[in-house]
Amino acid sequence: MSSEPTTEELYHYSPNRGAAIFFTVVYAISAASHELQHRTSKPQKFTIPLTLGAIFSAIGFLQRSLLASDKGDVKSLYTVSTMFILGAGPTYAGADYFICGRLFSFVPSAAPMSPIRVVRTFIAFDILAEICVWVGAGLLAGADGGAAARYNIGLNLIRVAMITQAVLFASFVAVLAFFHIRVDVLRAKWSVTSDGGTERRFMVVVYCLYVSSILIITRSAYHIAETFVPEGHSFRATEPPFLICEALIMFLNTIMFNVFHPGHILPIDSRVYLGLDGQERANEAIEGAFYDSRPLLQKILDPLDIRGLFVREKKKQHDPQGELEMENHSARGLVRH
Repeated sequence: MSSEPTTEELYHYSPNRGAAIFFTVVYAISAASHELQHRTSKPQKFTIPLTLGAIFSAIGFLQRSLLASDKGDVKSLYTVSTMFILGAGPTYAGADYFICGRLFSFVPSAAPMSPIRVVRTFIAFDILAEICVWVGAGLLAGADGGAAARYNIGLNLIRVAMITQAVLFASFVAVLAFFHIRVDVLRAKWSVTSDGGTERRFMVVVYCLYVSSILIITRSAYHIAETFVPEGHSFRATEPPFLICEALIMFLNTIMFNVFHPGHILPIDSRVYLGLDGQERANEAIEGAFYDSRPLLQKILDPLDIRGLFVREKKKQHDPQGELEMENHSARGLVRH
C-alpha cells in the first residue's frame, strides 16, 4: 500500500484547476511585460526583481494547475508549487527595497539614510526570509505521516519567514514615510520658484511603494494566520482565502508596477539626482556621498542608522552643486552693488 499523500491531504482541499490556470497565464503575461519594460528602460537593474517575482508566481501556479489536473508526482509538484508561490513574496519585497534605494539616490537631500544601506540591510533580512520559505516548504512536503518533528520544523520556518517579512515591511513603511515628509518640505520650497522643480512624477513611485507594502503585509498576515489555525479550521480547509490573500493580492502588486513602472519614471542614468532647488543634475560624485563612514560597531548595532533619522549630519544634506550656485548668487550680488 502506497504512503504517497494525496493533493487533498496536502492542501486540506481540492485546488481549483481553472483558477490555477488563470493565475499561471496572468502572472506569465505580467512577467513578460516586466521583462519588456526592463529592456526598454535601458535597462534599469533595480527592476529585475519585478520580473523574477512574476516568474516565480507563474511557475508556482503552473505546478498547482498540474496538481489540480492529477498530472505528475503529487509530492514533487506540491513542493515546487509551495516554494515558488511563497518565495515570490520576498522577491516582490526585494523589488520594493531596490526601488526605494533608487528613489533615495534620486532625491538624496530627502533621503533619511543612505540608499546603499537601505538596500543591503533590508535585502539581507529578505534573503533570510526567502531561505526559510524554501527550506520550510521542502520540509513540509517531505514530512510523511510519522514525521511530526520534520513537519513542525518546516511550519516554524514558514512562520519565521512571514513574521520577518511583516516586521521588515512595517520598518520599511516607517523609513518611506520619513522620506515622504522630507520630500513634501522640499516640494513646498520648489513651488515658490519660477520653474516649480522637476516635472518627473517620482511621487507616483512613492505611492506605489505604500500600496505594495500594504498588499505584502496583508499577504504575510494571511500566511501567519494560516500557520497558527488548526488544520481542520475552515480558514485552511477552503481555497478562497488563499486565492484572495495570495494569488489576487500579489497579482495586484505585480500589475500595479506594470502600469506604473519605476524604470520609466525614474531617470535612466543613476548619476542623475535632484538638487535642493528641485532641478535635475548629473554628478558622478553623488554615489560617493552615500558611503557609510560610521565606526564598525555602530554599523553592526544600528545597520539602518536609526539615529540618523533624528540626528542628521549636515553633510548628508549636501548638494554637490549647491556651493557653485551660492558662489554664483554671491557674485551677482556683488555686481549689483
